[in-house]
Amino acid sequence: MGIEYNKKTDIFEFNFTSNSENCIIEFVELPLERIILDDIEGNSNIYYFGYEFLNNNDASSNVRTKFLHELRFNDNFTTHENKELFIKTALSKLKKALNITINDIDIIIYPKSRSSLNEYLLKLFYAITNSKAKSFEVIKMIPKNVKFNWYEFKINELESFVNGKPRYTEIQKEQQIEKITKLLEEIRSLDYFSIAENVRTNKYKSYFSNFFYFDAPQIQKHFDEIMKKEEKILILDDISTTGATLKEIIKIVRLFNKKSDIILFTLIGKKNII
Repeated sequence: MGIEYNKKTDIFEFNFTSNSENCIIEFVELPLERIILDDIEGNSNIYYFGYEFLNNNDASSNVRTKFLHELRFNDNFTTHENKELFIKTALSKLKKALNITINDIDIIIYPKSRSSLNEYLLKLFYAITNSKAKSFEVIKMIPKNVKFNWYEFKINELESFVNGKPRYTEIQKEQQIEKITKLLEEIRSLDYFSIAENVRTNKYKSYFSNFFYFDAPQIQKHFDEIMKKEEKILILDDISTTGATLKEIIKIVRLFNKKSDIILFTLIGKKNII
């Protein structure tokens, strides 16, 4: 059971009744795997995801990219029933994984997206769990305000060693700095910034920050007050390929609350995120 890509018709086919070795994503009832994401405060946050692309020829990089784009932006790429069942199946796994703790979640935080998938994911989460948690949407910062941590990048990347030897020559260091400087200039000229779309090199992503905020002072004030309490928090997002968005939202939470339990869930993800 799962999703196949039909190359002849160039469409994705949802099959909820039988198995196929050509699936790019399988629907399974296995328990979700707990992934631990440590943060700057030294806390261990628990990350779950509903689906992962299978490692086969039918799940090539181009097919994966096409599927994620279709899922997020094309309302007609499958039926409403298939899309709803696809999401509900993943959320049901989360509910089982968290068991009774699902009712203890006090706050849900999710990033604003150009697609409506995150809002739909949140809607179905409430329907399945009957959760009474308050939800907060964080939106993307104006691109010109996006920051890059040069100090951490130089320490962790440029000055690092491989097998006892410097990772980069002095010329290569200059090339890396020039590349990132050019990337920052391009980002700051955009109307909309997405770390997944605009930062293609994974090793750069964790050094970007300051790309989320609340668009109303009263929401920010309410969030600040709630975050000072010890609450159980769920960060909800549609897709994670590097974890950069998740970790940036964790940073926001930790500015106000150092001790809260944070659970993260994405519809599609992978085990090895930064």
